[in-house]
Amino acid sequence: MNTSFLGIQQWTVARFPNGSWTVGGAPDSQRLKDCEVFQVWASSRQQAKDKAQLRRNYRLKQQREAQHG
Repeated sequence: MNTSFLGIQQWTVARFPNGSWTVGGAPDSQRLKDCEVFQVWASSRQQAKDKAQLRRNYRLKQQREAQHG
């Protein structure tokens, strides 16, 4: 968590290669070097994880559509 404004904070959310997720920590942390890392604004850890998962799913959908035209 970095900053806070009216209860909303910036969170670091990461997805490990095995598919598990973690919330918190520095985005440039050595333990996250093999992860997909997202920075999101949210009011809770769960909301941050949910937003990161939505972003990932949207990005993957866009990539699939671009590949298949």
